[in-house]
Amino acid sequence: MAHSLKLNKAYFVAGIGTDVGKSFLVENLCRILRKKNISVNAIKPIASGFVDYSSSEERPIDSISPSPPCHPRAAGIQEGSSQERSSLLAPFPGSPLREDDKGGNMSHDSDTARILRALGQEITPENINKITPWHFHDPVSPHLAAQAANREINFSELVTFCKKNITEAQTNSQTLLIESAGGIMTPITPCKTFLDLAFELEIPVLLLSANYLGSISHTLCAAKVLQDAKITIEKIIVNDDLFQPHTTKTADVINTIATLTKTATISLNDFLKLINEQHYHQS
Repeated sequence: MAHSLKLNKAYFVAGIGTDVGKSFLVENLCRILRKKNISVNAIKPIASGFVDYSSSEERPIDSISPSPPCHPRAAGIQEGSSQERSSLLAPFPGSPLREDDKGGNMSHDSDTARILRALGQEITPENINKITPWHFHDPVSPHLAAQAANREINFSELVTFCKKNITEAQTNSQTLLIESAGGIMTPITPCKTFLDLAFELEIPVLLLSANYLGSISHTLCAAKVLQDAKITIEKIIVNDDLFQPHTTKTADVINTIATLTKTATISLNDFLKLINEQHYHQS
């Protein structure tokens, strides 16, 4: 099936920009696969705008070391929608916290916390650092958030962290989702972007888009830089529940993107529904 998800593989979940539903996709894929008894893990290595409400001050981890010198590189689902919903789908970011949330007041509405809940794990500082070891207070590009915290993200350590998780997933026959922050060209350091990270990891990309005025151009630009870097785009997923009412039919957006990128393209709702209905056999 063209739009099904291959198991026991690692995927890099990227977006054409921020707030297009990357964490929403990741957490719901985790919920669906876990319900099917399929082994899955997810990480979001970097997060900005991350606040630890258990203290008066944000406390990024202490293991972040300085970046090496630059080297040039070669090269939401909303309640009441008319579309069919799976009962598995998590609430879209910004919804009220549930009473059964655990972990005190530790950043319960962060992307990392949402992923931990989807994985059935408790929200603790230890678990947060396992999924998101680089987290910063300021809601800006990671390189600026790190700068504001008087820290630097070591790109080599970031690549090593991700590759370690990829190796562990392969060893355990596990599906792994690695979520980026912001868009594919968002800077991680002053000279490295998430495009560079995707290039280093050598795993296929799930590219998140949306339906808004200008989104076709933004999606084509994101797909272009990925394709020029010889990075495989597994599929492009259009979040059709954002920015309503739409000025363009989502089907037209999908068809245009698919034609111009020559890449399988599907709406987020249809993709999650398909995964939920698909019969998988864990090998």
